[in-house]
Parts: sequence; C-alpha cells; structure tokens
Amino acid sequence: MATQQSRFRDMIRKLEPKIRRAFEDALANASTAVDERQLVKLIEAGRIAEAAEILRIDQSYLWPLHEAQRAGFVSGGQLAEEIGNRGLRGVYAFNGGHERAEAWVRERGAQLIQSISEENVQVARRVIETGLREGRSSLAVAREITGRKVGKRRVGGFLGLNSDQTDHVLNARSILSDPDRIRDYFVKDKKTGRWKPRYKLSDRRFDKQVIKAIKEGRAIKGKELDQIIAAHKSKALGYRGKVIAKQESRQAIAAGREEGMLQILERPDVETVTARWQHNRSKEPRQDHLAMDGTVIEVGERFEFQDGTKMRHPHDENAPAKHTLGCNCMAFYRVRVKRAPSTPKARFNYENFTPLRNHGEAEKFVISSGIAEVANLKGISTAALNPGLRAAQEVTERFGLSPLAAVGPSTRFKMGPIPNAEAAIVPGRKNGKRTALLHLPLRFGSKFEAEKQRDIAKKNAPVYAKQRKDALERLKAKGALDNRVEERAAKMDEADYNWTVNILADHAEQKRSTIYHEFGHVLHLIDERISIRIDAFLAQSDVMKSGWPLLVSKYGGQVSHEYVAETFALYMLGEENHFRIHPDLLSIYKEFDAK
Repeated sequence: MATQQSRFRDMIRKLEPKIRRAFEDALANASTAVDERQLVKLIEAGRIAEAAEILRIDQSYLWPLHEAQRAGFVSGGQLAEEIGNRGLRGVYAFNGGHERAEAWVRERGAQLIQSISEENVQVARRVIETGLREGRSSLAVAREITGRKVGKRRVGGFLGLNSDQTDHVLNARSILSDPDRIRDYFVKDKKTGRWKPRYKLSDRRFDKQVIKAIKEGRAIKGKELDQIIAAHKSKALGYRGKVIAKQESRQAIAAGREEGMLQILERPDVETVTARWQHNRSKEPRQDHLAMDGTVIEVGERFEFQDGTKMRHPHDENAPAKHTLGCNCMAFYRVRVKRAPSTPKARFNYENFTPLRNHGEAEKFVISSGIAEVANLKGISTAALNPGLRAAQEVTERFGLSPLAAVGPSTRFKMGPIPNAEAAIVPGRKNGKRTALLHLPLRFGSKFEAEKQRDIAKKNAPVYAKQRKDALERLKAKGALDNRVEERAAKMDEADYNWTVNILADHAEQKRSTIYHEFGHVLHLIDERISIRIDAFLAQSDVMKSGWPLLVSKYGGQVSHEYVAETFALYMLGEENHFRIHPDLLSIYKEFDAK
C-alpha cells in the first residue's frame, strides 16, 4: 500500500503536465485571437490603455486551466478516502459538491484567471510604452507582444510572461541593441567564475553570436536581434508554465486533501484528525519550514511561523509566496476514531508477566501466549529467556501477530546451524502462508558474550562516531543528505550510534533489544498486513541513500531489512528514540500498534 507521501507525489506528477499544457494552450489561443489590425491602430493613435485592454485574456481561453485545477482539488480530496477508510466504520467518500469544496474551486479559479489576465494587461502596457519610447513601429511592437505566426499559432510573444520576466526581456533587447552596453549581456558566475548571460532564461544557443558581436564592437539588430529575443521569451514562457503548474498542482491537491480531512472530521464516529508538517529534502531548505518539521495540529487550526505567517497546511494558497514557491513540504494526516462506549480499555497480558522458573515453563509460555506453535528451549539460560520472551509476547500482543512456527535452536527443527547469530528469524511457509522459526542459540543467554560485545562496542564507539560524521559530510557534499537527518543527528550522543541498537545496555536489556530486532523482521518479512506497507515505503523512498541509517546503527545501514529491524527495536525501546526513525516508517509502526 502506498504511503501518503508517495501518493501525493504521484498525483502531482500526473497533474503538473495537465496544468502546464492548459496554461500554454490558453496563451497560444489568446495570442492567435488578438485583432492585430485593431491593436496596431490603437498603438498608432497613442491609446495605450485601450490597446493593452484588448490583450486581456478572455475567461473562455483559461477555462481548461480552471478545470485542471478543479480536477486536482477533487483528486486531493479522494486521497483522503484512502486515509479515512482504514479505520472508519462504513465507507467514506469525498464529497466534491460540498459547499466548502465548491467555494474553494470557484474562488481559487477566479483568482487564478484574474491574476493571469490582469498581469497580461500590465505587461502589454509596459511593452507598448517601451517600444514607442525606443522609436519602434506600431506593427513591430504589436507583433512583439503577440508573437510571430507559425502555422495556425503565434509563438515568441510577451503574453503569459510576468512583470519580472518582461523587464528582463526588454532590458536584454536594450543591451544587445547598444554597442556601448552589449558587454553587459554577460556576467561572471560567482561560484564558477565563468561568464554567462545576465538573465537565467536567455537562450544559450545564441551565446556565440553575441560574443562575436562583442568582439567586433557592434550591436545586434534586425532579424538576428528579433530571433534572440523571441527565443528568450519562449524559454521564459515555458518556465512560467512550469512554475504555475508546480504551484497550482500542489495548492489544489493540498487544499483538496485538507477539505477531505475536514469532511472526515465532521463524521460522528471520528474523534480527531491531526496534520503533521513534514519537511521533504531540498537543495536550499527554508529554515523555518525545517524547524516546523514534525509539528502536529488539529485539522482546521493553523501552523504558525516566527514571521507571523499562519498556514492551514503546506502550499496554503493564502500564504505569501516566500512560503509556497518551490516548497516540497506536505501534511501527514492521521484520523483517530471514537471508541465505542461499550468497548473496555485494552489490556495486555505482557504487562503482568511473571518470571519463568525453568525451561518447561518457558516452553509452555511460548505456546500459551501465542508467540509460537512449538518451543524447544532446553539449555538456554532462563535469566535471558525472561526478558526475551516478555518482549516477544509484547510485540505479538501489541501488533496482533500470528504464532510463529517454532522457537529454539535451528538444529532442533531439522535445519542447519546458524553460526555467530545472537538470534535470527528463518522465514518459511506453512499451509501456503508465511511463517518463521525464531532461532535462539544456546549462547543466547551467555552473560560472557553480552559483556564481550559491550566491551567491543565501547572500544569502537569513537570509530563509529567518526565514520558516521564522515558519512554525513559526504552525503551533504553530494546533496543527497536529507536535511531532517542532519538536524536530528545533532540531538544524539556519540554513544547512541554503535554496531547495533542498545548494545551498550545491561544483559537483560540486550536480550530485550535482540528480540525486538528479530520481531522487526517478522513485521517486515512475515506478517502480510504490515510487510506490504513497509515494502512500499522502502520502494518509494530513498531512505537508505539519504542518511537515515546514520541515525540508527552501523548494522542498520547495511541492507534495508536490517534498517527496518533496527528501527523497530528503537520504536519498542521508547518514544525518546522515535526521532531517529524515518517519519513515514514510524507512522506505519504506530498505525498497527494497538497500545
């Protein structure tokens, strides 16, 4: 089953090209529909305001853009169905006709259309005024605004550009057409020291022509200039389309998700719906968004930033651009269903665990508590079995696990020896279903082995700490380090990162941690309810490559299934360790934990 993050990203990937295409088609159709003769006539008469006004885009051209936006909002609402239907009684379906939903679609669509249309008028006026001031003909100015005809469409015009892009294009034209200023077309890159065009969206294909003109001490004019500027405008329009698609898709889907969660909250069987701010990795993270990572609010409340900005969720369309443009954050929602009044508070037998006195009691306990169907524990220290079996009972009860096939040394169940293993899960099948042996070797209870491991771990702690520091720096230098990892790593003590989780603890705690680790394998490899969720998380995230194992242990960084087992041990050892677990994986553990 896909995670909230992966479904959100998949939906954005599908919606972005639709919005971009709708935007580009709207501008192309609007440009083609302009009455060029009337435009030229108004420019010649000096009636600039009227000339600019006829370039206002008719709403009918922008209707497909509005429809794509609406589809994104509804799709976001349908994502809420996947979250809500996991725990709700009955079936929840998103109501796109809800008064609140219809109001968002209507108002946001009107805002988008008005914004694009109004900006076109302002851009047109700016281009007309500049063109006339430079002494260019009315026809040349008109065609520069609408673009040249290629087939049935016009391309290379100003329509669709924002004010900044328009100023850049006009200034580039002014620079290129002036022999005294043409050198200013290029600037030196502060990082590389190399020369590059002053404006990022200039078309680099024409760099050689500009360099040649600079060397010859001349300006660029005529068709050559028109060609360079038209290419600049086309590239700028493409970029504008990408920005609008990215912004509007995220805003529509995020707003739809929140509306869906508000509708779920209105159900009588729902107690609360919470939203957690999740900061996702980016090259230049906003520090205030990074600080907000992990903050939880009730749906309907606001995330409040230090600058006073309040947001319902990431990509809130009412937030200032500095909090939304280029943002990759998302909200992680959780629904808490009301408990039926007649349902007694859950109790667990492991909480009343009584120490076992011998192997016979231990073997009976394994079967009666539902840990496994068969047990053979002769020769294993009871002192070690007590904390280990209590941990096994705890996980079995809290996560509703089916009994394993057996517990004991592997050689007693017609299997080969498993050398050097403190414990191990050996997967298998029984009656067509997954099951496993929990291999506990005779040395499972050895205090000598536990002390030996602890001494080695203490000795190697500084070595592992340096290795982790170097690994974090390498990932950061490559741009692969998740910013959340860096922040959380600073909260850890040097001794927290070792060969395995809790290896420096006393004998009994080591046994408990070992069993938690092995049952992490059970969740991941055996239990079909949970394994499908964990596999989806691993497939759709870059958790192993973005530094998360460096918050866990050296062993947890070797392969993904050991990362899962080590993080599950951290989860079971207490909430104070949960910040070291990837939030999406942590949410899976919490979802299936009955405690």
